[in-house]
Amino acid sequence: MIPNSTNHDNVMRGKAQYSGRADDNCGCGGAGTLYSVMFATLSNFSLLSVSATGVAVRAVWVIALALIALAVIDRMKPATPRRPIPVRVDNKAAPLYREPDHSNRRRSIAQLSGGAVLLGALLASLVGFLLAIILEVVGGLLRS
Repeated sequence: MIPNSTNHDNVMRGKAQYSGRADDNCGCGGAGTLYSVMFATLSNFSLLSVSATGVAVRAVWVIALALIALAVIDRMKPATPRRPIPVRVDNKAAPLYREPDHSNRRRSIAQLSGGAVLLGALLASLVGFLLAIILEVVGGLLRS
């Protein structure tokens, strides 16, 4: 609904008057309350009447409330105690890293190459089948 120019001018100058309607008296707060700002769309059952300014105001409200919630959560007592927990460490000898020998390297390179070739063939056949189906459908549409 597009307002006429006189109503729009009154609103822009800040001289709009509240007109009491029967549906506004729902017991959920009057004009200018958080209910009317945040949930006006729900009471109108129309998303088409929301202006860009209304969406921006609601977005700012959501961001502000999220930041307030984060600040409150940050001030709460942490779940873990702040005092350090003693940890027992055992010093055991560990074997040093040694590089794999040439047969292990060749076997891993062959297995990776075979897997890459197999995956490439699978993807190529899948793309080929999809293109054949698409071309058949487009060709059928062009014939008719």
